[in-house]
Amino acid sequence: MADTEPQGKKTNIIVTYEELAGIHMGVQRIDTKLGALQSDIARIGDEHTDHEVRIRALELTQARHQGSTGLAQWATPVLLAIIGTALAVLNYIK
Repeated sequence: MADTEPQGKKTNIIVTYEELAGIHMGVQRIDTKLGALQSDIARIGDEHTDHEVRIRALELTQARHQGSTGLAQWATPVLLAIIGTALAVLNYIK
C-alpha cells in the first residue's frame, strides 16, 4: 500500500484492486477457519453432552447395584443353582 503525503494529522492511503483482492482472500481464509473452528467446538460440545449422559447412566446403575441388600446380590444365582440341581436329580431318578 502506498501512502500519499500527510495532510495534517491524517494520511490518505491508496489501495489497488490487487491489494484489495488479497485482503479479501485473507479475510475469507480467516472466516473459513473460524467457521471450521466453530463447528469443531459445537461437535466437541455435543460429544461432551453425550458423554455426560452415559456417565450419569453408569453412575445410576452402579448406585442401584451398590444400594441393593446382600440378599438381592446372591439370592437369584443361588436359587437358580438349587433349582438346576433339583431338576438334574429328578431327571437322574426317572
